[in-house]
Order: sequence, then structure tokens, then C-alpha cells
Amino acid sequence: MWLALCAVILGTFVTVLNNSLINVAIPQMTNVFGSTTDTMQWVLTGYSLAAAIVIPLSGFLSDRFGTKKLFIIALAGFTLSSVLCGLAWSDISLIAFRVLQGMSGGVLSPLSMTIIYGIVPKNKIGTALGIWGIAAMAAPAIGPTVSGYLIDLLSWRWLFFISVPFGIFAVTAGIFLLKESPL
Repeated sequence: MWLALCAVILGTFVTVLNNSLINVAIPQMTNVFGSTTDTMQWVLTGYSLAAAIVIPLSGFLSDRFGTKKLFIIALAGFTLSSVLCGLAWSDISLIAFRVLQGMSGGVLSPLSMTIIYGIVPKNKIGTALGIWGIAAMAAPAIGPTVSGYLIDLLSWRWLFFISVPFGIFAVTAGIFLLKESPL
């Protein structure tokens, strides 16, 4: 149970961290793509809108496909779209890939709560949600600092690439550690 919980928490952590990393990079991405601040703001807005649209659908999708399968699909989609964001060749391609990333990321937060309630015994829910909450709050706290270092040492593209190994690990852990919910 605790190992499965770690996979779920890691999946949530990586999505929240990724979003907090990007805020710092908007000025550099604007310069790299020769874009405008108004256009590059859509890197954040597109993600948020896409996530907001799919959050209400996550319950339906979970019932339809199962929580494990949806978790793995959403996290794999988030990881793949992270790669695409890191490889973006223009401001428009980056915005489009961020919308895809937002669609995947938007499913993961409510889905992770559903999975936690399904795998953790009732007397341990408080502890599990506390750990989940620490991870969800730590990500935006460390994101800007990590972002600054990555931009200075490497490039803005690594803000997306850094999510990939964590996403692959969480998907793999989810495949082996999570049990499918009854449909």
C-alpha cells in the first residue's frame, strides 16, 4: 500500500512541480522564440484551461476506464507532452504541447485522491493525505529555485525534460503497484 501511495504521490508531485517551474522561464522563452509576453502567457493559461476542462471529466473517465488505467494513461501523456514541450520549435508549438500537458495533468490531481481513498485503509487516510499534501505543497515551493538553476546551468528546455525520468518511474511503479478499481 505505501509503495503504491508513493507512485501516486510522485505522479502528483511531478505535475505540480512542472507547472511551478515554468513561471520563471517565461521571459527567456519569450526571447528565444522572438515572441511577446502576451503570447507566451498562453504557455501558462493554455495549461490551466485544459486542466480545468478535464478535471470534471476525471470521475467519469475513471469510472469508464478504471483508476489504474487512467492514472497510467494520464501520467504517460503528461510525460510524453513534457518531452514535446522540451522539443518545441516555436511559441505556438510550445503552447499546443502545454495544452496537451494540461489535459493529462488535470486528470491526475483528482484521480490521485480517488486512488488514495481506494488503496489506503480508512484509519490511515489522514496520514496518507497529509503526505500527499506535503508533496503537493513542496513542489511549488521548490519549483522557482530549481527553475532558476536549470535555466542558468542548462536551458529552459530542461524544465520539461526533468519531469521525464520521474514520470517514467511513476508510470512503471503504477503499472506494478496499483490495483485496478472495479468498473
